[in-house]
Order: sequence, then structure tokens, then C-alpha cells
Amino acid sequence: MPGPALDALTAALTGTAAAPPRSRPGPAARLPAPPDRPGTGPRPRHTLAGKLTAAILHDRHGLPQKAIAALFQTTPEVISRHTGDIRRLLHQAGHIIQPGPVLTA
Repeated sequence: MPGPALDALTAALTGTAAAPPRSRPGPAARLPAPPDRPGTGPRPRHTLAGKLTAAILHDRHGLPQKAIAALFQTTPEVISRHTGDIRRLLHQAGHIIQPGPVLTA
């Protein structure tokens, strides 16, 4: 997907994504990590464009969630949740990620 097309799709989903989340804890529920314990800070937040990219990598290109999680430095469970969220947003906006062509040997 070319950059401008990804930007346009992300912009189209932004309004849909601004709807209240299902039941995620708010920022007040997260406590800052002590500075002397590396790796225990807050989890990285993924942008809408990043979540969309993860969904495209999985749905169109068939990349396993474990590989996508490694690219995004997160867990496969987080990628699974993000791709599900993006699929719902795409459906609400009237879009679908088409599977890529099947390559034969």
C-alpha cells in the first residue's frame, strides 16, 4: 500500500477510532515504573497507523502474529487485539483488507 493511501485510510479511521474504547483502563490506572528498574516502565503505545500496518501485514501478506510482534517489540496477544480492533474499525468505515495473491511454486 503506497504511503498516501495508508495516510488516507488512517485519516478515515481516526474519527472511528476516537469513539470510546471498550474497557481499557485510563492513563490514571497506570503507575510510573521506578527509574532503577529498566524494562519495567509503561508499555509502548502503538499508533493507529502502526496498528493498521500490523493488520495489513497479517491479513494481506499472511505474516504470523509472532513475527509482527517481534517487529513491534510487543507480544502476539497485543498484535491479535490490535488487528481485531482494526478489523472492526475498517468494517465500520466500509473498508476491508483484501488478501494478497497466492504464490505458487
